[in-house]
Amino acid sequence: MKSGRWKKSIEDKYSQLLFIIIILFLVSPIFSGTTGRIVMSAIFTFTIVAIIRTFDVKKRFFFLLLTLAGVSFGLDLYNALRADIIPNKAFLLIVQTIYSLFLLTALVTINRRIFLEKKVSSDTIQGGISVFFLIGTFWALLYNMVYIVDPDAFSQPIEAVESLDTMFYFSLTTLTTLGYGDISPVSNFARSLANIEATVGVMYPAIYIARVVGLYTAQEMIDHD
Repeated sequence: MKSGRWKKSIEDKYSQLLFIIIILFLVSPIFSGTTGRIVMSAIFTFTIVAIIRTFDVKKRFFFLLLTLAGVSFGLDLYNALRADIIPNKAFLLIVQTIYSLFLLTALVTINRRIFLEKKVSSDTIQGGISVFFLIGTFWALLYNMVYIVDPDAFSQPIEAVESLDTMFYFSLTTLTTLGYGDISPVSNFARSLANIEATVGVMYPAIYIARVVGLYTAQEMIDHD
């Protein structure tokens, strides 16, 4: 009975993940300052929890990952409350490194499952869209870590407490190759990251759509036989 409830609890995991990611991007511009950091940190933690649920791991390891996410949230919250005094760069880097590892694992895991699917389903499509947004989120964290280490890595001066919001914006404009130009990478490393993200932003949708179309075509041929 318990295993049935556990299995049911991870159904529609990609739709839940996609919903939380969309909320993350919609809410991030609304709040600012310390309040914004706290709200963003809370929503980001929910995103991490949704990501963990997509792993389909044993419950013991699942709760271990939840504990790690909770510790990261605690450190992030502590740093947000102290941001107006002296933000702790070491805490920021530790927290965002942990978040980045969660996102990278999710990107590899979800993408692998999608490309191993034999049939196209709504879950497949939602998983693919989630991956695209997770790519943007992952790069936003990378940009923010670059900014923490080198505040002059980007052309526009950024308030430390609002840097992650700005990097979300910059990451999505880079991923979609929109490039408004109001903020641009200056350091060589930041430029390299932006170039790689822009390349991924062009290639991933093309590869993903080709895979979905291929699955759908194969499915149609089987159904007509």
